Amino acid sequence: EKHCLAFPLEEILVVWNSALRDILMTIFNLPDQVSYYAYQTEINLLAKDCSIGRILGFFQALQQVSVLVSQNVSPRPAFEHFALAFLPSDSV
Repeated sequence: EKHCLAFPLEEILVVWNSALRDILMTIFNLPDQVSYYAYQTEINLLAKDCSIGRILGFFQALQQVSVLVSQNVSPRPAFEHFALAFLPSDSV
């Protein structure tokens, strides 16, 4: 599945990693450390709705995508694994 995602998986992972970092920087009240200024409103909303533990869980799920892909798992199901981290824990 060479072209199963619209963008290369590495680029998607970098963007998500930066977005999650921005949410943490917002939670810690470090707005000058935010990379995606254009999305500050959305980042603020996510920072209000997510605990630090949940953000760290997203980081772990994101790292798991890299591990799965390095083990020759197709990028699409690997990234779907990350997407499942966004479901509330009582719905999985």
